[in-house]
Amino acid sequence: MCRKCRVNSTKRLDSDSRTIQDFRRLRKIGSGTYGDVYEAIDVSSGETVAIKKVKLAKETNGFPITSIREIQILDKLRTKSGLHPNIVELRDVVDGPKNNSISLIFEHCDFDINQLMEAMMKSGQFFSLP
Repeated sequence: MCRKCRVNSTKRLDSDSRTIQDFRRLRKIGSGTYGDVYEAIDVSSGETVAIKKVKLAKETNGFPITSIREIQILDKLRTKSGLHPNIVELRDVVDGPKNNSISLIFEHCDFDINQLMEAMMKSGQFFSLP
């Protein structure tokens, strides 16, 4: 995959050149093993998005295989059956200001699955089967 690829509304990776400067970070909303997640605004559309800054510092073999798999799976899920309402949409893969800085741009969700489960347990609600 080239350094400046993105997922666009036609469902495929293409070579439009967007960078992290096309987004304005608002606040950090999460952190994990594979990266930090920020709430941000897409400057061109004004839309709220989530940015996952991929951690590359410990990688000795280039881009993390976990991130490659994440991108591939989300792209396949989108192209095979359209976007499922319960699958987060990967919108862009952008490069950052440094040569070894990559971020994934997702649709913004109010909750991640862990936060949703915690809130439901506190309120005594549970998932039910159809």
